[in-house]
Amino acid sequence: MAIRKPEILSSSVQKANLWLKDVERELHDSNRLKAYSTLRAVLHALRDSLPVYEAAHLAAQMPLLVRGIFFDGWKPRPKPARLDKQQFYGRIRTELRNQSGLDPALAAAAVIRTLYLHISAGELATIRDVLPREMRGLWEEIVESVGDSFRTRIEEPALRGRHAVRPSAGQPSAGV
Repeated sequence: MAIRKPEILSSSVQKANLWLKDVERELHDSNRLKAYSTLRAVLHALRDSLPVYEAAHLAAQMPLLVRGIFFDGWKPRPKPARLDKQQFYGRIRTELRNQSGLDPALAAAAVIRTLYLHISAGELATIRDVLPREMRGLWEEIVESVGDSFRTRIEEPALRGRHAVRPSAGQPSAGV
């Protein structure tokens, strides 16, 4: 007798794989373990920089498995960590200890760009606005550092949530 897994698990695995694929593309590296480690490290550093309610709102828009990664090992605090840019990168570097040689700035950029492909613009604006000033500046630098085709992907609501025909960074949109 075959055991059937709940549909939500299959769907969540597919969605989590899309997130990992996007991180791989942003890292310019097809190593799935590196993409997972990067996603985990940056999500944890970001999560610890957010008030509890904002972390929960952000997580609510993540697929089940990504949400599990986000909350893994979390110890909610009454006040978020007020990290500056170097402390944020330090946290990422510490979590990426098994991926030596991966630049924390590249990791942060890859995951923040991936968030823009999967999380609503309104939620991301709220997240950016509650971060400490230096972190807000880092967030804006990452978004501003991308080319026009990426900005088009994140600004066009028609593309949000669609993954089958999405141009990679630097390529013109083929339309969806």
